[in-house]
Amino acid sequence: MKRYKKNQIYRTISQNKILIISAIGLFVSIFCLVMGIWLGTYSTSFILVPICGGAIIIALIFLVPRIPWISPRFDYLLNKERVEQEIKVFEKADNKIGLALSLIAMGDLYGGIKNLDFELDYYLQALAIFEELEKDEARAMTCQPIASIFEKFGDFFSAKQYLELGLDLSKKVEDWSMIHDYILLLGEMYEKQGMDEKAEKYYAEADQLKGLLVEVEVIEEKEE
Repeated sequence: MKRYKKNQIYRTISQNKILIISAIGLFVSIFCLVMGIWLGTYSTSFILVPICGGAIIIALIFLVPRIPWISPRFDYLLNKERVEQEIKVFEKADNKIGLALSLIAMGDLYGGIKNLDFELDYYLQALAIFEELEKDEARAMTCQPIASIFEKFGDFFSAKQYLELGLDLSKKVEDWSMIHDYILLLGEMYEKQGMDEKAEKYYAEADQLKGLLVEVEVIEEKEE
């Protein structure tokens, strides 16, 4: 399996732990309830129904808001008007940091409903504000979702430009965790294009940096 596919699986699992655990809990609760009623006695069913029923309700409470095709649409419907109002307020008050953050929030909402054109537009507006204010760390953080959108469009040239810009800015602010992420993403992008030699070069650099970061964390924990 290609490394970038393994990375995508790992990220999906990492980002959806509660969703996965809730789904497993829901399945187990329903299974126990059905088997208990089917194979058990009246008294067993009397005990299992409220217990499993409560477990099912709890699992659904955690599960439903996190279902990928439901949660983003709820977020969009509930928050779009509020974020639009924030943008107007920050524009009127000339609060550029607040405006940039609200533009990113609006981009996130459009990204959730897969409207990539609007998502990209809001991110680019925020990036321009961060550039004007010389907020390099914020610029570095904003480059990644922009690169991701260009990659979804199949525009690998623009994606590469923003990944390299994000990497340069990360090095400038000395955010080693972000540096590692950008190196890894560049490796994944080259691998998707079939440029395995370049991809392996970035992967090796990312692995080496990750090892150093782990060593630093261990040392810091010992010092504490």
